[in-house]
Amino acid sequence: MAADAAGAIVFLDIGNRLLQRGEWAAASKAICDFIETVEAAGDEAAPEAKSRLPQAYRNLAFCEVKLGEFDDSVADYKKALGMAQGGKDGPAAAEALRGLGYVTWMRGDPNKALEFQRASLELARSHKMRELIASVLIDMGNSYSNIGNYKSSIISYKKAIEILEGQGVRLELSRAYNNLGFVLMRIEKWDEATEALGMSISHGEASGEMTTVAFARVNMAECQMRQARLDEAAENLEVALEQMESTGDNLGIADVYKRYGQLYAMREEWGIAEQAMRKAMVVVEKSGNVPYVAHIQMALGDMFSRKGSADDARRAYAEAVDIFSGLKMDSEAEQAKTKMAGLK
Repeated sequence: MAADAAGAIVFLDIGNRLLQRGEWAAASKAICDFIETVEAAGDEAAPEAKSRLPQAYRNLAFCEVKLGEFDDSVADYKKALGMAQGGKDGPAAAEALRGLGYVTWMRGDPNKALEFQRASLELARSHKMRELIASVLIDMGNSYSNIGNYKSSIISYKKAIEILEGQGVRLELSRAYNNLGFVLMRIEKWDEATEALGMSISHGEASGEMTTVAFARVNMAECQMRQARLDEAAENLEVALEQMESTGDNLGIADVYKRYGQLYAMREEWGIAEQAMRKAMVVVEKSGNVPYVAHIQMALGDMFSRKGSADDARRAYAEAVDIFSGLKMDSEAEQAKTKMAGLK
């Protein structure tokens, strides 16, 4: 049994690689195989295998978020937190608290997410985990953005950037600049947003992580669409799609198709717009990301509303409401209801 548990590390390594590729269901299965084997071995499990259980539960919980299995994700992040606290492992506890913040944010409760993120930040600071501090600050920026506190959001991103530039961590720098650019778009600071997104692309390319670069290009395309620079937006989407396809990121591919749909809707090319949205739906359903299915239904509803097809828009919004409500993403469900109520 001990030998089995030692060999089970292979399952975890495979699961982690699948997670990096965005193959959430396959990653979840491999990680579960590791956990079940190690826990079945009990005291006979190899120390190295047992020591990796908290990480395994965190990674499993992350996959479950992506699959829309929020209750399971919360339970597994809490297991990881309990193991870390029991072993007096502050850094692992900080990581688990960050994970709880992430799943709570994904469920549409940014205020509660901030509670977990602040607890994670406090632990990370006490253990001088500078990279984690920066990552949590980015997460907090996302939560502040969701509650409309853009000033605090921008401050959090800039603090993270200051730390990461000192550390030379290109990948997280790319994420921080990308999210900063997104918030600057929300407050219509187009030049600053374009500059931030350009920095995101630059750092992402230097890190070699093309998925991050592709997401920054998607946001750059949206920035250009908001300024009616549709040809430039189309060029960025074309490059982003190639990069997403090269990395096999199904969620990213779906996001590009969704933005293509929005772009063609702005051009009032309704058939191509709907076709792009339907492609996004097929890809995201394959990935198993239930929350994003609802977000695409919302985008479909917006497209039909813009077209003047109220009945089609109503059906799309209703689908989004059903999914968001089932996932207990109440704020998103209310947004869909509000849009549906505004149809004529």
